[in-house]
Amino acid sequence: MTEIKYKIIPFGGLGEIGKNMMAIETPDQVVVVDCGLQFPSEDLKGVDLIIPDVQYLMDTGKPISVLITHGHEDHIGALRFLESVWKCRIYAPKFAALLLNKETKFKNEIIVVNPKTEYQITDDISALWFSMSHSIPDSMGICLETPLGKMIHTGDFKLDFEDNTYQITDRSYLERLGQEDVTLLMSDSTYAEIPGITESEDILEKPLDDIIKNAPGRCIFSTFSSLIRRVQRIIDIAERYNKKVCFVGRSMIKYTDIAFSHGYLKAQTGTVVNLKRVGTIKASEAVIVMTGSQGEPRSALVRLANNDLDGLSLERNDTVILSSGVIPGNEKKVSDIINKLVGNCENVVYEPLQKVHVHGHAARDELSWVINTIKPKYFVPIHGEHKHLVQHHKIAQDAGLNHDRAFLMLDGDIGALDSSGFRIEGKLVLKEVWTKGRRMYDGCAGLQKERDAVSNSGLCVININVTRQDELRPECLEFGVVRQNDKTSFTQDIEMAIHDKQDEILRLIDNSESDIDLLDEFIRNIIYKMYQVYPKLVCNVVFS
Repeated sequence: MTEIKYKIIPFGGLGEIGKNMMAIETPDQVVVVDCGLQFPSEDLKGVDLIIPDVQYLMDTGKPISVLITHGHEDHIGALRFLESVWKCRIYAPKFAALLLNKETKFKNEIIVVNPKTEYQITDDISALWFSMSHSIPDSMGICLETPLGKMIHTGDFKLDFEDNTYQITDRSYLERLGQEDVTLLMSDSTYAEIPGITESEDILEKPLDDIIKNAPGRCIFSTFSSLIRRVQRIIDIAERYNKKVCFVGRSMIKYTDIAFSHGYLKAQTGTVVNLKRVGTIKASEAVIVMTGSQGEPRSALVRLANNDLDGLSLERNDTVILSSGVIPGNEKKVSDIINKLVGNCENVVYEPLQKVHVHGHAARDELSWVINTIKPKYFVPIHGEHKHLVQHHKIAQDAGLNHDRAFLMLDGDIGALDSSGFRIEGKLVLKEVWTKGRRMYDGCAGLQKERDAVSNSGLCVININVTRQDELRPECLEFGVVRQNDKTSFTQDIEMAIHDKQDEILRLIDNSESDIDLLDEFIRNIIYKMYQVYPKLVCNVVFS
């Protein structure tokens, strides 16, 4: 009998926030759990999104099954780029499937899964999804039944056992897993640094009620568009005080439209109004919910703070509530937007000033509870920066999983599971894949270096026409090198200086392009001596 061996390979999400993707490669097929994207940092210029490098999976030529845990973009966003180049089947909870189909026309129908129902994924692997509380509807963990035992992928989660209105974590199922053969547990690490437990969404009922009830003017909430249970709570409280609710921002409208259409959100007739109606409503009776809590440059909240939002402007007696946490990396942008808001509005509410947000990830005590309850043979922390994975790994060790049972993996590490156990036996070299529009291309340090140069010092294009009489006719084009008022004098000065140095330049050119680097350096020194700047330089020589 042939020995069964699986490879467990993270292609994203281990050592970073976002781009979550875990592959289980069998001898004949590949099962992928989640396929997410990552938003670029501000220093990545000209990049829309970052997605996993899946060339290895494509090179295997094996059929691929994609299993989705929930509908956040860092778990589903790369599918719209990769599904077209993969031969794959996609399984997803209902809300995630609705979001996927809203964005992209897929080649194959997405199979919508129900919790506690078993689906045959490959000849020897079946999958069962189970409910996990998180900050988007239909969040689930996945149990893979394999010949080598059960593999559990928690997805993103917290242990919200107290919320009686919305989806809660399936405690009884997790406890049952502890009585069964769980070979490998892969568990969310995002909040592994935070002590205690993450509070239930229910604790926001009173503070949000107080804010909406007592606001002297309009209430303007900014929160994550996918946080449907928060939006429902705001609607319920607004209706309690006979107030109207308006949604602003492309993402917020997309998510709430889907949620209302499929029963995830409910409101009384007349509660929800469009932005045009807000101006006709008494200010104290209006509740506005919008995007922008992370300070995204073109989001509704940022445009409102900059007085650049069509149909709505900030008023002094408005109450603005940032009902969200700060995603790592967004700290400065969020601080900047708060500073703008407090300069234009008397009432700006955010944490830690007041409790207006509850996170969607499990803290240390919850992570410990999951490990001690499921009792896996092997454990791998997933989803988080390196520091989060390290802390989660320590939690596992405290629970009795020593170094031969708890493994710290990063993107590209190759885990191997067979009858002899689990181990790490190699590493893939993964590159960054960037997108611009619908186009994908390999991340390139050289490209970003040139973009940084243009961003820092501007661009100068020098076109030199060499006539048959060996006379130079230079043209200088300048972009972002000097102030607007100095542009004309700058280009004229550089053109004149090049013309004055034509004998030296002709010797460098010598009717060939062999000395173009020397020419670049020569002209760059001319510019620096005259203006003390080193712009990115492009030189073109044409012989007429």
